[in-house]
Amino acid sequence: MKRVLSGVIFLPFFIVVVYYGTLPLFFSLLSVALIIGLIEFFSMIKASGRESYPITGILLGWLLFFSVFLGRRHFVLPALTLIILLVLLYRLFLKDDLDHAIEGISHTLFGIFYLSLLLSYLLLLYGWKDGYQYIFLLFFITWMGDTLAYYAGSLMGKKKLYPKISGGKTIIGSVGGLLGSIGGAYIAKFWFFPELGLNDCLILGLLLGGFGQLGDLCESLIKRSAGVKDSGSIIPGHGGVLDRIDSILFSAPLLYYYFVFFPKGACY
Repeated sequence: MKRVLSGVIFLPFFIVVVYYGTLPLFFSLLSVALIIGLIEFFSMIKASGRESYPITGILLGWLLFFSVFLGRRHFVLPALTLIILLVLLYRLFLKDDLDHAIEGISHTLFGIFYLSLLLSYLLLLYGWKDGYQYIFLLFFITWMGDTLAYYAGSLMGKKKLYPKISGGKTIIGSVGGLLGSIGGAYIAKFWFFPELGLNDCLILGLLLGGFGQLGDLCESLIKRSAGVKDSGSIIPGHGGVLDRIDSILFSAPLLYYYFVFFPKGACY
């Protein structure tokens, strides 16, 4: 019930912001999600007893995100260079023992790249002409895949997909998720994205559905390694923000590069 109520409350708000909003408003919404996601990530690292630098990671993670907002692709390389240097310099002047220095540097940089870099593709998509369509397409395909995966796995799933990483995911659920993503792409074509070709629907359904599931499994890998069940509890019935965007982190770059290499209109 909590899961349904959370969706009922958040979904209309998200649709209004994406459809009627501007890039600065969309950036602000994603910035909140990013900061919460980074807090969740570094909290998991802390819970596992490993070293990281949360405040530095959160600030620099948002800096990378902001650089994409300001200059789209053009500021990313300078921002990445600055971030690597600043994390190293921060650790250099930190008055702690050096036993876990490499560990702390690695965890901090990974959190920044994993969340800030991958999430920034949503800004690139939204910055295109009629960018809201690409965002709706991405989330609709992902949502349809998640929904069918959940019901197929609950009703018919027996054989586990990857029990060491995720005890709840089944092979039937995974297949159902792929079919749901493909179906979602075809529905999107006839509902709000007529520029898509029939072959595009099949390819995007398979790509976004498949890599979305891999993103989910990779986040589960991080959680299992940290010894936690959920990344957080901010969203009732759903866990943390990171639990909600794990699929999007993998599927957003794929959608972006698909339309870069196979443009279906004026993307820029």
